[in-house]
Amino acid sequence: MGVNQELRLQGRIKNVSPYPLDDVKCDLSYFGADGTFLGLDVTSFTQLDDVELGEVAPFDLELKMPVEAVRCVFNVHAKRVLQDIGVALQGYVSKTKSDY
Repeated sequence: MGVNQELRLQGRIKNVSPYPLDDVKCDLSYFGADGTFLGLDVTSFTQLDDVELGEVAPFDLELKMPVEAVRCVFNVHAKRVLQDIGVALQGYVSKTKSDY
């Protein structure tokens, strides 16, 4: 009887953007020979929750790679953390007063 080997993708992500990042997620998408999307594996929500400027964060992805996969694409997604919500909203809020 054969032993099942667990496949993992481990690495580190460095925030080289000028902003702190939130909700950082990594995923590995699988594709078949004809380009068909076969599924993906995604890091857990808490694994890379906040990544500050210049911070290096490790990730560990358990892979459930389909046998028919011939191509994998690694993606990183994140949201920029807004330091001051007042400044962020300034451009959206009208500062003019109505004359009554």
